[in-house]
Amino acid sequence: MRMILAISASELEMMRCAQQLKPRPTHALPRHDGVAYYRRALEEFRVILRELDYRSAKCLDEVLAIFFLMVVYEQQFGRHASGMEAHLRGLYAFLATMFATKQDLSLAGLPLLGQQLLLFTMYINLNLNVPIHQGSLPRLWREAGHKESCVSVMDQLFHNTRDALRNMWMPGYPTEELVDDISVSRPLQFYHECCLLKGKLLVAQHDQSNGAGDGTTWQRELDQIGKRFQDLLAVGRRSDVPMRKHELQAIQFAVAEYRSLAFQRANTMHVEKPSDLNAEHRQLDESDFPSDGKPGTGSHFKGDVALQLVDTLVAGDVSPEEQRQTLRRIDCVLMPVMFITYALQYMDKSCLTGAALFGILTDLDLIKLGYQGDKIVVDSSRYSYCSLIFYWGYLVGLLPGVYLSQKFPLGRYTSVIVFVWGCVTTCTVAVKSYEGLLAQRFFLGVAEAGLAPAFSLITVMWYRRREQPLRYAIWYSASGMGVLIGALLLYAIGQIKGPLEPWRYQFTIIGCVTAVWGILLFFILPDSPVTARFLPQRLKVVAIERLRYEQIGIENKTIKREQIREAFTDPKTYFYMVMVFALSLTNGASTGFGSIIVQSFGYPPLKTVLLLGGAGATLFVSLLLCGTGAVYIPHSRSIFGMVSCLPVISGSVMVWKSDWSTKMTPLWGFYLTSIFATTVVMVLTLMAANTAGHTKKAVTSGLVWASYCASNGIAPLTVRTQEKDDHYPTAWKIILSMTSLSFVLLAVFRWYLLHLNKKKDQVKLVNHEEAARTAFMDMTDRANENFRYEA
Repeated sequence: MRMILAISASELEMMRCAQQLKPRPTHALPRHDGVAYYRRALEEFRVILRELDYRSAKCLDEVLAIFFLMVVYEQQFGRHASGMEAHLRGLYAFLATMFATKQDLSLAGLPLLGQQLLLFTMYINLNLNVPIHQGSLPRLWREAGHKESCVSVMDQLFHNTRDALRNMWMPGYPTEELVDDISVSRPLQFYHECCLLKGKLLVAQHDQSNGAGDGTTWQRELDQIGKRFQDLLAVGRRSDVPMRKHELQAIQFAVAEYRSLAFQRANTMHVEKPSDLNAEHRQLDESDFPSDGKPGTGSHFKGDVALQLVDTLVAGDVSPEEQRQTLRRIDCVLMPVMFITYALQYMDKSCLTGAALFGILTDLDLIKLGYQGDKIVVDSSRYSYCSLIFYWGYLVGLLPGVYLSQKFPLGRYTSVIVFVWGCVTTCTVAVKSYEGLLAQRFFLGVAEAGLAPAFSLITVMWYRRREQPLRYAIWYSASGMGVLIGALLLYAIGQIKGPLEPWRYQFTIIGCVTAVWGILLFFILPDSPVTARFLPQRLKVVAIERLRYEQIGIENKTIKREQIREAFTDPKTYFYMVMVFALSLTNGASTGFGSIIVQSFGYPPLKTVLLLGGAGATLFVSLLLCGTGAVYIPHSRSIFGMVSCLPVISGSVMVWKSDWSTKMTPLWGFYLTSIFATTVVMVLTLMAANTAGHTKKAVTSGLVWASYCASNGIAPLTVRTQEKDDHYPTAWKIILSMTSLSFVLLAVFRWYLLHLNKKKDQVKLVNHEEAARTAFMDMTDRANENFRYEA
């Protein structure tokens, strides 16, 4: 109470001084009553600190409130910066003692009011150009950057109590609470500098009344302030700026203080009154703001990056036409880019299949001929190892790839890995031995490992859950188109007559094309909707608003340990992993040994290359059909996944049990087995739609793709060339059993997801108003009560 009286009395004295302009013997402003209250408050505060009970939330609130008022007093009325420094040093010592004493550093580590007061004191007052260049204040500011300091702990506590703050305010809490009040720190800094100059101006008025001072110094300072904050001055003149209401009001308040100060200076110093703001301020166009008014990106801001746009720009009502226009723009840019990129990846990693028909098996000694009695036996184990080691390299590079996709902008990251694997593919031309090919294939797997997880994150970042199946199907169907186009390309390359073996031309041409595409991708693929250059500012907001009720957020670069823990303890993660592992075993026959199996039907090498394209076309059509159906039929992903298992089972039986002399029957059966990838895509869309929290999404995606790699790493071993005469029974038995298992698991998983939705509905029905606020809070699907699963 005495601190409030001290501040009030001092403010009243300043007002009387401004009105009466009484001569004083010193340059200090008259504030005797305020100083008396202030000194008495300091004496009482010492007693409070000695008797403080650290376990009492009320006591902590009182202490922090007093610290806050003392800093405000010194900021407004202090004669020197030493008083503020002393209080801040005391505040820091108090917090260090408290955190050393208290064992509980959870959300209840400090009361809410105390956290708010502390953060306001630190981030506003410490950052307002306080003229302290040495001593403990700079040390305090530097130590705030260390995550173990009490300042950073308080920072984290402040961020994690947003839910509690909203519950405390209930419906009255403003919608922009998701962005910390630090978003208005620059307008407050502007206002504070005007207040400081106002105090100096009062002293200058007193000096002038005694015949001293010409006012030029204060005019220069006023101009400097106006120049530093010219963007805010421009914003303050307008009422239609696309900015959050909370921030706009702060700017207009600070601009009003600046203008009143300019007119006050003109009146008291007898100079010409400003007709308007400085001409430099009027020359600004709309593109100059509100860049400096955006929230800071320091450690206090750990929410979704979309908040920096949505809460800074007023979205208003998003019309259906705007949503359709935005989706069309996104599709026109992202889908072709992702399709081409994934097709190139599939062509690069499956080059070995085509090379097997153009001499690489004999050139690098990848097959060995032997005798088993009177029968010639072909040992293709070396070729199998070259095929599977790609996926072991993929597995090694996967976790680093997931980590890098979490830490770096996705667009730039994707372009870099595409360029790198294109270079690695081109290096195959220099391979001279089996060992060299093993090394090349391993590093190619490492280079390509980050693409699929990155594409999964990109799909989730840009599309609604009901839109995702078709988009997954589009870019994943590029694997089928890659097989088709690759077959035609390999056929053309096979006609080349030159000094090199045909398979070397194949790797060189495809590798160079991929590397060039990686360079182009750097300029084409955006990092997120917030930074997309192909969307105007309004449509960026629409792109983010479209995802608000999906409850999965956009992007967050902060790695959260609790989300990592949840990813490993969530049963859904292991459902995804087991299903992807079981389904991907088919890849050994359809991709790794596809050319060898089709040639076993009795086709010559060049025709075999062309016929492999049929498998790609079959996969392409099945992906588009299932993807489109999953978009328009709610809760149908698992159903389409089960349906797509049936052709794989039928095709496996056709290849295994049919008479290969007919050729067409086993060939059509082989084409049907390629549909296994459609089931894989349905599982991936289930994972994307039912996993929330950016770190959890990244970890879950990494684990699922790790199971994909492990499965493909052993899949080529299921095809035994010595079983050719028996139609490779081991491979087809494994494919039949694993596909049947996947069918059953999908049925069980569908029931499990619907069961989880019923449990959530029993606890709490979806609150759409609350869902709009939790959409970009980077909450996991378990923690978010408004999240519902897609089956």
